[in-house]
Amino acid sequence: MLFALLFLACAEKDADPIDTAALARGAELYSVHCAACHSPDGTGGTGPDITRELDEEDEEIIEIILEGEDDMPAASVTPEEAQLIVDWMRTAF
Repeated sequence: MLFALLFLACAEKDADPIDTAALARGAELYSVHCAACHSPDGTGGTGPDITRELDEEDEEIIEIILEGEDDMPAASVTPEEAQLIVDWMRTAF
């Protein structure tokens, strides 16, 4: 994961600047609130493979994080923290 963050930080100079601190916070939040069921790499465990959900809009994924869905409970995070999780997922998976 650290390698991925370093790689992104060194990406094209013309690209939008990447907030590595925000990505690290998103990774931390994912680890605490999501990884136990969805696995560290998002491919599933007791919960489904969420890497297949990344074609959804941010708002849809954030809604699931905040409100839960089916057997998944809502995560105890703010909407801003849910966005950090989604941002990290989009760079990590």
